[in-house]
Amino acid sequence: MTDTLDIPGLRANLAAATKGPLISELHEKSGTISVLARRGDGDNRPSDGYGSVFTVECKPSRWSDYAEYPPLVPEIVALVNCIVAVHNAGPALFDAAEERDALRAEVARLREALTAVDGIAWSVPFIESTESEALNKRLFDIRALTKAALAPEPTP
Repeated sequence: MTDTLDIPGLRANLAAATKGPLISELHEKSGTISVLARRGDGDNRPSDGYGSVFTVECKPSRWSDYAEYPPLVPEIVALVNCIVAVHNAGPALFDAAEERDALRAEVARLREALTAVDGIAWSVPFIESTESEALNKRLFDIRALTKAALAPEPTP
């Protein structure tokens, strides 16, 4: 499934979305959760440098029946926190996907090389003489190693 991801495109979208990591801030009094990002607007206001990107209501539709603070819907809070976590993990996830693709290419290249070695090893006939016993053992070892290395990879 991840083979079809457009990693460069996703990186560009992530870079365009915000300037750095997101944080979530829960407001129990109002029953909302805000997602904050670095402003990056060069303002010199004495603050933490974060501004609201969006705010989501986390209260039930009829919360006026409740006491002072509305009860929060935990699934909404969890979803917003998940969005923040995935956004912040994005660069590392993209790096891992690119590394995985590079490793898959290397495995394919090595499999091709092993297939060639295996073909050569099987094309050499066993020599029926005492002097060539060591050569026959090496050929047998090469055949065994390439057979094991070329075995199908287990599916996850």
